[in-house]
Amino acid sequence: PMPRYSSLSPRTCPGEPTWGFLSITVDAKTLISNLTFVPIDFEQKGLSQELLRAGLDPEAGAFFSWLGVMPYLQPEAARATLRAIAGLSGRIGGIVFDYAIPGSALGLMQRVIFKLMAARVKAAGEPWLTFFYPSALAQELSSMGFRHLEDMTGDLLNQRYLAGRTDDLRVGSLY
Repeated sequence: PMPRYSSLSPRTCPGEPTWGFLSITVDAKTLISNLTFVPIDFEQKGLSQELLRAGLDPEAGAFFSWLGVMPYLQPEAARATLRAIAGLSGRIGGIVFDYAIPGSALGLMQRVIFKLMAARVKAAGEPWLTFFYPSALAQELSSMGFRHLEDMTGDLLNQRYLAGRTDDLRVGSLY
């Protein structure tokens, strides 16, 4: 769904680094020994409870990658998860996620494509349920405790991360 990518850090203090996308190279053995997968039904269970039960130390800081999920959740489940992440990620953690903006915020041709895509995912049993206007989302995130927000369109992501590739890999966008 018309992705917008956000990279956020909660409670950034003066003098602390701000976090965005990070590229980290780690050997697989180290990664696996330091990684815990925790399956969660965001509509049924609280993120905080499940991650704390799995051993997450919120004081240590945590970074969350939450891509391809939010548009498929009920709005309150999406907001509850963001609030939980704000509390769990610590002073140096954060989140990267994508979200969909409402079709009404798009131009005519973009709305046509949006409606076709929405109908297709709905027919597949995965309707889009949650949409945000970027400025309203930024205000909500700030009220949750997030302090650094970087909202990026597909074009900006392509410029920053995919420029110069020879395989033509690009992030799509309706913007």
